Amino acid sequence: VHRDTLVTCSWQYPTQHQHPSSMLCGVMALQLGLLASVGGTASLPTPSEGGQCGQWAVGMGFGPNMPGKPMQYALTAADCCAFCHRTAGCHYWTWNGNPPGNGMCYAKASNASGDHSSTMVSGGVDTGPAFPPSPPVRVELVSNTAVSVTEPTYASWNIDSSCNRGFHRTSFSNPNLLLAARGLAPSRLRFGGSGNDALVYGLTPGSPECADIPPATDCGYTTPGCLNASHWDSLFSLAKNSGSDFIFGVSYELPQACAEGASYVWNATNAATLLAYLEQSGQKVWGFELGNEVNNNGGSPCNATPHAQAEATLTFAAMVKKVLPDAVMIGPDSGYRDWQAWLSAYLPIVAAESGVLHAVTHHVYAGVSRTSFNSPMALDADRPEIEWYTTTLRALAPGSQIWAGEDGPIGGGNSGTCGDPGTTICGTYASSVWYADDLANRALHGFVQYQRQALFGGAYGLTATAIDHQQSALGANEPLLLRPDYWLNFVWKRTVGTSVYNATSSSPSVRAYAFSGAPPSTFAAAECVSAHRQLLLINVDPGANATTMFAATGYSAWTLSPTTNASTGLPDPFSSRSNLNGQLLPQVLDGGAAPFLDHLPAAAVVGQCAGGQCQVSLPPLSISFICADGTAALQQ
Repeated sequence: VHRDTLVTCSWQYPTQHQHPSSMLCGVMALQLGLLASVGGTASLPTPSEGGQCGQWAVGMGFGPNMPGKPMQYALTAADCCAFCHRTAGCHYWTWNGNPPGNGMCYAKASNASGDHSSTMVSGGVDTGPAFPPSPPVRVELVSNTAVSVTEPTYASWNIDSSCNRGFHRTSFSNPNLLLAARGLAPSRLRFGGSGNDALVYGLTPGSPECADIPPATDCGYTTPGCLNASHWDSLFSLAKNSGSDFIFGVSYELPQACAEGASYVWNATNAATLLAYLEQSGQKVWGFELGNEVNNNGGSPCNATPHAQAEATLTFAAMVKKVLPDAVMIGPDSGYRDWQAWLSAYLPIVAAESGVLHAVTHHVYAGVSRTSFNSPMALDADRPEIEWYTTTLRALAPGSQIWAGEDGPIGGGNSGTCGDPGTTICGTYASSVWYADDLANRALHGFVQYQRQALFGGAYGLTATAIDHQQSALGANEPLLLRPDYWLNFVWKRTVGTSVYNATSSSPSVRAYAFSGAPPSTFAAAECVSAHRQLLLINVDPGANATTMFAATGYSAWTLSPTTNASTGLPDPFSSRSNLNGQLLPQVLDGGAAPFLDHLPAAAVVGQCAGGQCQVSLPPLSISFICADGTAALQQ
């Protein structure tokens, strides 16, 4: 920003649900202590006049990054300068925050010229007294009336049937996998994925139904596979013995659909075999889906149509009703390709038959990266998708629940690795920052069920094998790794109730959500069962504590945080481990009992509050579950 530049400022102080770029000018004026008014202007002088930020270079980035690449989201260039000032050894910084930049601030090793972009502002830090501490972040409720209510099973998980997710090489009778699944009860196990549309049900003795399936020479999304009775029974037992409802994603017979194109009429033979086996064995499936991301095949060469999937759904629903009258139908499990047009065409056909569609599902992979996982702008980037989805479903399928049918931090890719293992966030603590925010944000907007991809299989799994296999696989007695996202789900079930409230935060660096009611786990924390409200507070700042205030008479808190990088001494969001109230959480399940998967494995931090006001310090990149007493005063 140059001297004498005039900027028109639309004055509006940010809340957590405003898009940062829409308020940038007004907040920058506030940060620099300038006068602004609605529709007025403010002159922004170069902030080097006796200040600590040095000269600013607009439109240019400095380089290279400091060792360890310290970074954080910053609302303004001045905030970025302040971040550099408190980062040991930092003398230069670059802020990528002018619209449409992502708002990230990078500590730089020098002021050597780097990238040139209109989104960038760079500068140095002069020596001098430290920046004054930021005022406490204020968290408040907009109203004491709940805006939505989730299912007790809200934070649930999937098992993917695809070959490249290890389905055919996974022993679902593995006792460690069962222990892990029990730890997340109550849940719903959704058995789905691209592989389901190429899966043949060989459930009769000898599996003659699978005689035409060629031996697999490749292991991809849609590699044909056979589900025999023993493998199915072990998968069903995993759900039953872990207290999980079972949702079966039935094959749409995609190879045949692609061969026939727009004229395709669903072949129900495979599904009839499945229903006959379930009836004979007495196995009760809670719900069914038909097809997985069929819309992704809506163009050439398959030319699938929403009308064909809708008509198939109605046909299958009638079949299910005869065999399992209590089972529900869910769908259409749309994917990324022209999904809005697909839902707009599919829903009126199915919804015309009252009571057929229990819930509508759509699949979302956020695409978060190591540079965006803690950016408020990136975390809010799904708002248009959420708003269109919820509004359309309420209009076109008002009798159906709103579900997140398959959500993950980033697509696993054909290899299942979520990209380069050295740059992905899958399996790291950074994924938990996104996961916590996505769970809470979708609950706030009316989603009642959230199916996370996946419990096991692929690099985005909540768990992983402790044995180094070429592709995802789990032997009958192999040890199991619990990843940070597993622990996020685990703590959620024990601390978060099902009623959801709209909360505000006075800083974009602290994401705030509020809940009430008894958490659904049998092992719910007693402090949270009796709490007046539960707060979920996420400090996305990677370098500084956030002092946060809210109205209550007392609280109990459990805080997830990243481990420390031994080389830099800084919080390491890309570690595969996480802490709970400063204690390193267990990582390996290897036979025997696992008492740490019952109650929360760390004691609560108990806070005493003065005058009905509580103050808590949130560590960098932390996820805090706070069960607060007497919080009626939280309302503004």
